[in-house]
Amino acid sequence: MSPPSAALDGFDWRLSLAGVTAPGPFSAFPGVDRTLCVLEGVLELEVEGAAGPRRLDPQSAAWRFPGDVEVFGRPIGGPVTDLNLMVRRAAFVGSVRRQPAGFAPPAPSKACATVLVAAASMTVRVGPVPHDLDRFDALLFDPDGPGEDPVWLSAPAIAVTVHAKGGGAGS
Repeated sequence: MSPPSAALDGFDWRLSLAGVTAPGPFSAFPGVDRTLCVLEGVLELEVEGAAGPRRLDPQSAAWRFPGDVEVFGRPIGGPVTDLNLMVRRAAFVGSVRRQPAGFAPPAPSKACATVLVAAASMTVRVGPVPHDLDRFDALLFDPDGPGEDPVWLSAPAIAVTVHAKGGGAGS
């Protein structure tokens, strides 16, 4: 979460894991854009204004939607673990994508945050330095990214980036 001391209603951006074990509404976050990526299980989402429900699973692309609309989630066939990125719409833009094993593209320039979340136990090598991650561990890169060092992943991961709108440092 940024800033680290922010309350749930005062963050600039927030990345979290959530468990969904029963059908129910999602919390509303006015002025926030959410991006949700399912890590395990199958989740059916009904988002106000979207055309019908959407099913997300560990192979699905992340789905972005406004945090201030009604959202209802329904786990299908058992519990779900998802990754949520939330950013203040007026100041930040976030992205969540699945990154296959192998060499990762360089971190975007001027990112406020770049995070890799392990989809399974893995090693992330930044240049010559290995970082062993357990499933769902996260590696937060320096705000300037890994620099010129190549980044290699031994297994698939979830890549998250947050940028300030307009290229500034944020709010």
